[in-house]
Amino acid sequence: MKEIAFKVAERFSLALVSCLALITLSLISSESLTAQENAEENFLNAQVEQMRHYENKLIQITTGSIGLAFTAVFVIVTFNYLSLRNERESLRHELKTEIDALKKELENSQANAEKRILDDAKAKAKEEAVLASSRSLNSIENKITDSMRLHYDFIEFKLKFLEEKESSQSWSLDHEKFRVIMEKIALLCPNGNLKKGIYGSWGEGFLADSLEKIEVILSSEENNEAISLEDKMLLLQKMSDMPSQFAPLRKRIESIVTKI
Repeated sequence: MKEIAFKVAERFSLALVSCLALITLSLISSESLTAQENAEENFLNAQVEQMRHYENKLIQITTGSIGLAFTAVFVIVTFNYLSLRNERESLRHELKTEIDALKKELENSQANAEKRILDDAKAKAKEEAVLASSRSLNSIENKITDSMRLHYDFIEFKLKFLEEKESSQSWSLDHEKFRVIMEKIALLCPNGNLKKGIYGSWGEGFLADSLEKIEVILSSEENNEAISLEDKMLLLQKMSDMPSQFAPLRKRIESIVTKI
């Protein structure tokens, strides 16, 4: 029994030692694994930290790049905006200048057109007025000419009638021809103006002939007494207004009238 107990105890001891050894090995192995795991964990943590560090750096770099990109975009956009605004202002100024120039040119063109139209209208109105005036003057001249022709024809007829009357043999005395010759003198030299007479300056010879006939008539005392003082004064008044070439005849007739 002792042997059995001893063997059992021995086996139990061996089993216990084996268990202890196994436990010890397990503990040693567990500690080794734990240390390895801790080392790996620390390494992983270090890697993670390093990755986080790199990630932070990357984030910082990315953020900085994005900021720089936004800044560059902002600067470019701002520069383009300012350039476009300056270009717009320049174009607006050029457009305003062109509009002002076109407006001024249009105003000048309109003013020139209005002036040209007004000048044309004035010229046309003046031309029409001149034509109307010319027609009116021509009409007036024609009427005056017709009137003068009629008047001249009448005076010429009257003068011829007086000449025929003067040369008539029905006069009993020469002094009766005096009034007829005075009427001839009035036609040849009205109001002492020979140029306004029926023959103008060409009537000088006819007037001198008539005055000489008056002188002959007045030379007769009988005729001189038969002629009224009023007719004599009228004769002297008309002769005082006559041209200077008739002065000798005027003086002779005056001397006859005053002498007799």
